[in-house]
Amino acid sequence: MIKIKLKPSFHKFSSIVLNGNDIEYEIHPRLKDLNGLDKKDKLTTAEYLELKKIKSFNEEAEKERYLEKNKILDSNISEKLQIEELITQISEKPQIDERIILDGIGIECSLNKSDLESKIIEFHSPDTKTREFEIINNLFSILNNSFKNGPVLNHIELIQGYFGIGKQWKITNENPLTIRLFGSLSIHEKEGLIDFFQTLNSNEFLILDIRNLDGMGSTFHECFKKLIDRMKVVYWLVQNKENELLNRHLNEMEISRSLILTDINEIFKKIKSITLYNKT
Repeated sequence: MIKIKLKPSFHKFSSIVLNGNDIEYEIHPRLKDLNGLDKKDKLTTAEYLELKKIKSFNEEAEKERYLEKNKILDSNISEKLQIEELITQISEKPQIDERIILDGIGIECSLNKSDLESKIIEFHSPDTKTREFEIINNLFSILNNSFKNGPVLNHIELIQGYFGIGKQWKITNENPLTIRLFGSLSIHEKEGLIDFFQTLNSNEFLILDIRNLDGMGSTFHECFKKLIDRMKVVYWLVQNKENELLNRHLNEMEISRSLILTDINEIFKKIKSITLYNKT
């Protein structure tokens, strides 16, 4: 059995268990430390109120814990075996990482076999040319094929960006053309996103699904404006209309509120209505 814990700086932690052909992904809530207050024999009034406050916060946060199970595809079994081998190699012949990393993501991997001693390794934001990165690359190959929607997919999309694996966008539907943007778009993705936009046919209805977009720089505004100019209509699918950060970007790009919706079926209806109107 392989267990991998992912501990990003700015998102919820998660743990993945690979056991035979089974895979489970658990999203952990970010709980506050009780600071030893729960172990004290006597508390001051201030300490009692602080402990009560922390416990209340943690109880509410626990509601966000989520676990999903699935099967590892036969085509991904080789990646699972590679992860096993890499954990064994690194535990037996570790290399010292002398980098100083303040943020990023911490990873803990454990390999447990009934006839062997458990092997545990830990590393942080691995460089792309390392064995540790190979573990992560194989892991996300398995994850992206095992979980296609829901909370786990959303979390995978956010965490993937910490490792620079894959692109932060993908086409999820051809008709109407729907593009999902996720994670955080940084200057490093700008050229790639411009190139991707240039591959899209002009004069189309377009849905930009930004429900799992964590943030972007204002440098992307020009990219989106050029895309909008050559499309029939561009609709923006959002998780909610109260996201201040995304609203600021949309306002600065002068996106009409009528084009920002939370229900994709409502967007489909609008596109159908426009299409029927144009035919009459």
